[in-house]
Amino acid sequence: MVKEIAKGIYISSHSIYNIGSSSGYDTTNLKIDNSNYLTDEKAVVWGGDNNYPQKVLRDIRLTGVLGAAIQVRTTAHFGSGLTLYIENEKGQKELKSYASVPGLKQFDKINNLNRFFIDVVHDLEIYSIAFVEYVLSRDFTKINRIKRHAVPFCRFEEMSKNGTIQNVYLNADWSNYRKEYTHKIPAFSFWSTAEDIKAYCRQRNIHKFIIPIHYTMDNEIYYPKPYYQSVLKNGWALIAQSVPAVNKAIQENQLHFKFLISISEAYFTSVYEEWDTLKPEEKKAKHEEVIDRIDNHMSGMKAGGRSFTAPMYMDDTGKPVKSIMIEPIDDKLKDGAFLPNATAANSEILFALQVDPSLIGQGIPGGKSLSGSGSDKREAYTILCASLVTNRSTSLLPFYFLRDWNDWGDDLDATFPNTALTTLDKNPSGAEIIIN
Repeated sequence: MVKEIAKGIYISSHSIYNIGSSSGYDTTNLKIDNSNYLTDEKAVVWGGDNNYPQKVLRDIRLTGVLGAAIQVRTTAHFGSGLTLYIENEKGQKELKSYASVPGLKQFDKINNLNRFFIDVVHDLEIYSIAFVEYVLSRDFTKINRIKRHAVPFCRFEEMSKNGTIQNVYLNADWSNYRKEYTHKIPAFSFWSTAEDIKAYCRQRNIHKFIIPIHYTMDNEIYYPKPYYQSVLKNGWALIAQSVPAVNKAIQENQLHFKFLISISEAYFTSVYEEWDTLKPEEKKAKHEEVIDRIDNHMSGMKAGGRSFTAPMYMDDTGKPVKSIMIEPIDDKLKDGAFLPNATAANSEILFALQVDPSLIGQGIPGGKSLSGSGSDKREAYTILCASLVTNRSTSLLPFYFLRDWNDWGDDLDATFPNTALTTLDKNPSGAEIIIN
């Protein structure tokens, strides 16, 4: 289809022409100025507008490589799921089934331990903190239920005068805060023992409480600040988000033409002997007819490899002149003009999360290099799993608290083992279970 957009110019479809406890401790509790809490509930705000966790989650969802890397860390952290074992006299780890521990099988049936720990690990890898609620039996002797509360819904109460945090507030929408939708639940530090908390709950008739767990904090008092979130503050995540948006805008607004075709008037006077006697509308029709033929010849699947010939003429000085000239229009974006920015941003994000690029499919996301051999991926994953040992010492705290409260046995341990892929000459199954 040919369309005249201005006099003599035609276009076609292809061309253009941180936590204390109220039970008391013998260790030192630091005190701070509590001027930054919400007036109604004394819940400490998280971020200037009390929506920092929500903003972090938004950025993760908008940045593909960030979300993928966090998923890789979560998967490596959780490994093959909660696995129980005891150490024998020789220091060897002997695996134990849930059914071999009195009461544990039924507890798992009610609470789905693996699903619970998936959510806990997820929160720790994103926010470096997780909020776990425990629900007690009527006689306080057992923990019957556990629940992970989504981090964006949780806020700490301001510290008491002795420097402890005694409650956690839950609200599903802090940006539209309403007191009647906010729940206050007693809180304890994970440094408190099950025995101490059990005695306190009996004394105060508390049947449910929250124990937040978190990775190591430096100068934070209430909420942790994960190191990887530097990429959200220094602009690398924004750069990674902006590249596809800018590219899309350019693609939507630029002219998508491949050729500029110029046809000399001499072509028409030579081909059509009656040219000078034609009316303007007849000449226009001839123009459109020729352009349509050229466009049909040069476009479509069948056009690949075709040749194109057109007569040449001599001008008044005897110099040869092309009757039809076809010039390709250079696509400035065809070589990936924005890929260097995307490459740098994606690399910085992966470095901050300590995730090898090969684990998400490329040597450098956004670049031309691909990942290395299968050995590269295997070794990168093994290193990542080994580096998460300290993280698991935090994520497994709820299990050990449950073990001690419910009397599952002091010698019972738990871990998240990893499956390491190996070559068939080392293991016929092609896999090996590693317990860190």
